[in-house]
Amino acid sequence: MTSDATSYQGTRGRCLGCGYPLRGLAEPRCPECGRGFDPLRYSTMDFSNAGPLARLARRWWSSCKAALILGGNVGFSWLAYFALEGHYSILIFAPPIFLAVRRRRVAIVLFLLCSPIGGGFVMNAREYAQGSPRYVNGRSVIAAPRGSIDPLTRIRGPITTAICGMHGENEWVRNLTEGWAGAVMYRLTGPPRGAYTGPYPSAAEASAALKGATRFSMPPDWNGTIPLPTGDIFIAPQWFDSRDAPRPSAATAATQPSMQASAVIWKGQCLIVNVPRDVPSGAASDTYLIDLTRMEMFAMYSVVP
Repeated sequence: MTSDATSYQGTRGRCLGCGYPLRGLAEPRCPECGRGFDPLRYSTMDFSNAGPLARLARRWWSSCKAALILGGNVGFSWLAYFALEGHYSILIFAPPIFLAVRRRRVAIVLFLLCSPIGGGFVMNAREYAQGSPRYVNGRSVIAAPRGSIDPLTRIRGPITTAICGMHGENEWVRNLTEGWAGAVMYRLTGPPRGAYTGPYPSAAEASAALKGATRFSMPPDWNGTIPLPTGDIFIAPQWFDSRDAPRPSAATAATQPSMQASAVIWKGQCLIVNVPRDVPSGAASDTYLIDLTRMEMFAMYSVVP
């Protein structure tokens, strides 16, 4: 049986890492680059008798292999993001799974930074720092309670409008990174720039405040005037769901019933407006919270019996 020392000395292979001849060595390790080999396994050595150019190419590949593999995985993730739709876009996570199986921890971190997930996180963090409408409500209309700003973080709820140039089915990637960026940035910097920081009544507090509210009529052609004891307030009629329909003519408006809404100012800065949705019974209603300083809606509650 051939000894290990004889095997090291008798092999004619070259190092897979640098092409160094492995013949006549005292131990199974390349003295030039330190790469180990097994003389009984041909796959751990190079038997191609490569020349100088081939060895140079092999060294280049050995140095750039990790970057090329990472670039290929990042490219695949962006291709899956833009080219695939719906459930198939989950293939964005195929490259990090591949890297995790190969135990490439550093490559996984670099992949997440360069992938659509990392790109979306960086873009959303930048928008958070700038006070983008994605995080600050501004003059946008809140059509559902889920769009209200959060009472703690003062970050507005999710926007469902599709972004131009992006598949609607892949919007989950942007929404996912939007939530992550908002959570991280809030812990680092607090509420986003330009967010509403005034008094924010809960649904129960708003309901209690409306018991002493001023009632007013909202005809179909209502112009946005809210009469209060301290003076009239003018707001956009389009803020309310019931005002989304086209304005009726004067003759048509005269035949339609008016809604009896109510409004009250809470703690000097928050205007609470309650608008019934079911005109005959008035049981279902929507409560809107408006910032009187900037005349911006920031929250909405729905009351359904």
